[in-house]
Amino acid sequence: MNHLEQLRSTAIERGIPAGAADRIGRFLRVAIWVCNANRYGIGSAERHGGVAGQNGGLPRLPAGAEWPYADINGLGRLPLPFIASLDCAKLPRADGLQLPADGSLLFFLAHEHALHAHDEHEFARVVHIPAGTATEQIEQPPPHDDDWFESGFLRPRSDLVALVQPEMPGWFDEPGNLEFESDVVQLQVGDTAHLEDLRTLFTELWPQVTTGADLYLGGYSMELGIGENAEYGMAEDSIAHDVPDRDRLVEEETTRLMSEWIPLAQFQLADQVHVGRFLIRHEDLAARRFDRVRSLTMFTE
Repeated sequence: MNHLEQLRSTAIERGIPAGAADRIGRFLRVAIWVCNANRYGIGSAERHGGVAGQNGGLPRLPAGAEWPYADINGLGRLPLPFIASLDCAKLPRADGLQLPADGSLLFFLAHEHALHAHDEHEFARVVHIPAGTATEQIEQPPPHDDDWFESGFLRPRSDLVALVQPEMPGWFDEPGNLEFESDVVQLQVGDTAHLEDLRTLFTELWPQVTTGADLYLGGYSMELGIGENAEYGMAEDSIAHDVPDRDRLVEEETTRLMSEWIPLAQFQLADQVHVGRFLIRHEDLAARRFDRVRSLTMFTE
């Protein structure tokens, strides 16, 4: 039984109409939260399937491979800071998130430069290293100018563990947002009467075992303001400002993009005011086309 089936069957047992459970439950997404066990006090790595990755420090790269760089006109080559690596075989499986079953995923991002770039992709990389590839531990960072990196080039190293965390959109926990997003969620009259019962049930089924994570895989993209997630920003950029009924068109495009794209990884940066976000289309994730990942760095202040 997957998470949606578990929510639906338990809701019906509690007397919630099947139709309301289906219409609200279809917004459930399953994320993987990748956490520093020591920081969040969720127990030893062994209790969570072993070490699933590494945050910060220096990565293992394919033998003889070059560290990812950005080529900047007139300024030369900028090495991209290493964010984290994940051992895909150690990650739990999550409904709707077709991560590789093995191999490693590595994330690189120069967020201060990506935020102001016309095309963030040049300052961001996702590297998939297939299982069986010969790799070597990098012992020294590539030559770099510290003046390019306000937050420093290297992040402190820590081991990571991973756990499954089902998620719902913001309006599920904050009813005040429902009016703003009513055209998006398209709930039927009367469904909102069951929101409180479903929220209680959701928390009982999947209590959060930690207050946060170092990386979030899958689930929903982080919001900046009411309803202003990454997909909303993409929709805003794609629709001309002078078209009639623009707000409705932006909402419709946001809904379409949210079904087409999924957050591959989201993470807080060391300066605590930037969030790195890598989104990918479901079809590209399934085909392992990580060169098609879209970077959307967010400034939170």
